[in-house]
Amino acid sequence: MRRSPALRRVSSHLLESEPSRTRSRLSEPLWGDGALRADFMVRASQLNAILEREVSESGSVDSLDTVCARSPRARELLDALHAAAAALHHPSPLSLLEESNLALMCPAAAHFLGSPDVVYRDESVPLLHEQWEQLGALSQLACVAAQLTADMDAGRHKYCAHKLALLYHAAVHLARLRDAELEGRIRQHFEDVKLATEEPNFSQLPPRLVEWVRATCAAVHERVAPQPRQLFAANAARLAAFLSPPRAEDSRLQSSSSVG
Repeated sequence: MRRSPALRRVSSHLLESEPSRTRSRLSEPLWGDGALRADFMVRASQLNAILEREVSESGSVDSLDTVCARSPRARELLDALHAAAAALHHPSPLSLLEESNLALMCPAAAHFLGSPDVVYRDESVPLLHEQWEQLGALSQLACVAAQLTADMDAGRHKYCAHKLALLYHAAVHLARLRDAELEGRIRQHFEDVKLATEEPNFSQLPPRLVEWVRATCAAVHERVAPQPRQLFAANAARLAAFLSPPRAEDSRLQSSSSVG
């Protein structure tokens, strides 16, 4: 969970001129009728990452045309943003960025597409990649808790101490969740579980520890469950509305795309 330079690098596939071999899941049911908008959000985030890298490496802010001349991938993403804006009947990608609040979450993209005199960054609004990192960390915490609960139900106790350590590590390093009470609860009987699983003839945890693990995982789920909604509700209500358009509008857009 701890941030490191490796996690903040631009993925190599974003810089390739050839079409990416990374499979896209944007057309799957997760996004429903908002697939076109989700695609716009993803492309904006990718372009933002490339532009941040360009500024960091060059030490200056070149024009968008200059960046695109150096980076075919940036040109490809820019063209995709223009196409999405046109399909959604917006005059420009910038107007969509501003409407959806993505201008605050992808400030480099907004800066290059908009006026150089406008400050698009708002420190109170997490960058889009930061929000995704938080959601990924929350997902990891929930998944480990779910695995532990399933292990207790199935009598798979051998690696319980290891998974409890993962659970604690995830809780401690998730800045948004920092909860001393929850961290203390995970620590409460960790040594007891560790000692029990290290016994030479270990097969099962005693019932009291099994119940403690179940209760601890339930507390983690209770703490984690509201977090994704709170994360987006606090700073991205407009983005949520943007990604959940009226069905009638999307049906009309899909029909017009099919005809074309």
